[in-house]
Amino acid sequence: MTKVNAKISELMDFSKLTPQIPGMLRSDTSLTLHTHYALAFVTGRARQESQQRNAIPGLLAFAKRTRLLWQSTQADDPYADWQLLIIEQDLEAATRLIGNWHQQLSDSLTMHHTLSWTNAQSIQPTIIRLQFHNPYGYLAAACVGEYDQLACRILLGIHVGLLTKQSGFQTLNQTGRCLRRLFSQVYTWKRTGVTRTDIDHNTQRAQQAIARLGDCPIDILEKRHRGIYAPEIRTINHQTAC
Repeated sequence: MTKVNAKISELMDFSKLTPQIPGMLRSDTSLTLHTHYALAFVTGRARQESQQRNAIPGLLAFAKRTRLLWQSTQADDPYADWQLLIIEQDLEAATRLIGNWHQQLSDSLTMHHTLSWTNAQSIQPTIIRLQFHNPYGYLAAACVGEYDQLACRILLGIHVGLLTKQSGFQTLNQTGRCLRRLFSQVYTWKRTGVTRTDIDHNTQRAQQAIARLGDCPIDILEKRHRGIYAPEIRTINHQTAC
């Protein structure tokens, strides 16, 4: 073997290479909305003192709150774990309701065999970049997106005479209530810092949490029933309080 061939052989010896560790994964995710009805569920509404109107949480506030729930669940807070399960149930209910209305409107818009329509779209849609820290923000964003498409179909149905304004907006309000329930649900949980170890030892922190939030279901405490998107609980040595 010549010196050149020996050098090439040495360079191709991958066992001597030190691979560089890949960096963090990034993704460019966005939500495209065509109606102001859906956009209102992204921004929510701030409390209006002058008109005595309460705040209405939107997608952004929901995502911020679920981040705290996620972190508390990782820290073994059973109440946060329970709340994520309830959120998943509300997400499923909202998605199912919106999907059912999509199907009904799709059937209505195909009733006329001589006419056909494309779904209504904005000539200048709003594009919102999303960057959430857990799946719940994205799942809720997808739900808002489906609501937006439903609103487009309803407005089209009203425009072409297949729906009355009254029935169309009743449907929008009915499905909108599901989204409002979902986004408000996260505020029924209060951060207490309690853990399952606290509950087991009936610490002062556990007693305070039970007083504020009620008794946590046993299947949640024993981790037999958890949300399918819930994070892994980090095993740490908890210090129990007196």
